[in-house]
Amino acid sequence: AALLESIAITPLAPSIALGNTQQFQAVGHYSNSTTQTITTQVTWASSAPARATISNAAGSHGLATSVSVGTTNITASLGAITSNTAVLSVTTATLTAIQVLPASPTVPAGFQQQFTARGVYSDNTTADLTADPLVSFSSGTVTVATISNAAATKGLASTLIAGTSVITATRGTLSGTTTLTVSNATLTSIAVTPGTQTTQVGSTVPYTATGTFSNNTTMNITTQAAWTVSPTGTGVTIGAATGIATIAANATPNPYTVRATVGAVFGNATLTVVQPLTLQSIQVRYRLSFGDFETNPFSYGWAMPENETLQAIAVGTYSDGLNPPVEQDITALVTWVSTNTTCFTMSNVLATKGLMTATANVPGGAGACYGEVYASLNAVDGINYMNVVDPSLCPESPNLIVLAPWAIPDGPGWRIYKGQETQSV
Repeated sequence: AALLESIAITPLAPSIALGNTQQFQAVGHYSNSTTQTITTQVTWASSAPARATISNAAGSHGLATSVSVGTTNITASLGAITSNTAVLSVTTATLTAIQVLPASPTVPAGFQQQFTARGVYSDNTTADLTADPLVSFSSGTVTVATISNAAATKGLASTLIAGTSVITATRGTLSGTTTLTVSNATLTSIAVTPGTQTTQVGSTVPYTATGTFSNNTTMNITTQAAWTVSPTGTGVTIGAATGIATIAANATPNPYTVRATVGAVFGNATLTVVQPLTLQSIQVRYRLSFGDFETNPFSYGWAMPENETLQAIAVGTYSDGLNPPVEQDITALVTWVSTNTTCFTMSNVLATKGLMTATANVPGGAGACYGEVYASLNAVDGINYMNVVDPSLCPESPNLIVLAPWAIPDGPGWRIYKGQETQSV
């Protein structure tokens, strides 16, 4: 199973007026490169409860409530993992106005519109007051649209018939308004995004449904559509009202159809589930110092003069068992080993990883000093070979870097020179 590696909380530096609240969110980052909202799973803490407290109660996880003017550090933890720190500032600013957003929306009858109440303060800052228990919403024409004050759906307007209604948000003596227009347009199509998506097991994918209507307008209807995924019973599920697909760690790798439906209208997307890419093999190659020259290894075929350096490259082949394998340069990830350090050494320093250095004063003779090069990662090994020779055996030794394949000094082979193309001898 994927392991939690870090927690990120937002917002990072919010400022609220005394008497207001601030909602924080926590996102977990996992070892399989997936993320997940874990606001309700973490334990929240405030470094200065005299300035603001933060809730761990069901239904209000991560909700900070101001107590006095000042600042406090907010963190979230789960097990041994603690999040970054957010700094919450509580100010003496006073509420001067309320705005209702969005301004003057038009919504087809039978669909919903989420409204928010935004507070404007004396220090020119703003804050979302939608969830504030002192804020209430109302609809001026309830036969056209109603609006909710329930905690889970506060500010959500449900349209009934074509017409207009004034939506009001009130807090104490202050209020703000906007006009909601309800049209008689009908839904003609649904677009589901992302349309095609490939993801690993043990992850989540949020989907969005956008409706196109008979009056050529579009609208986000993600939470108003009914979501399904097929085939079923294979470890892939989707929130029927949220559009968030959850792929279990033991889900069956397969293409899946994700569907959003409203009435008789639906839209589809394709979700392909794969196993995580795993390292299948490692190939060790050599790169010349004068350029990005790589070649496949020649077994027992490489040679370099003593006191020279040569960059070794590790190329990993990854596969998910379903799609074609892919190659990736993993030189900086592997551990490099020389089996004969009296012949040459391998660097594992990050800035020079894979750099081979031939030792000095190698005994004379063709192939007199020989060793193997290993690159290892996650119990997978790659191997190549190197001979270090006495420069006196190589007439071109001031320029010669590598001979391949290896042969006695007067035998045939390929010679590769600094700054030159390969030459046959």
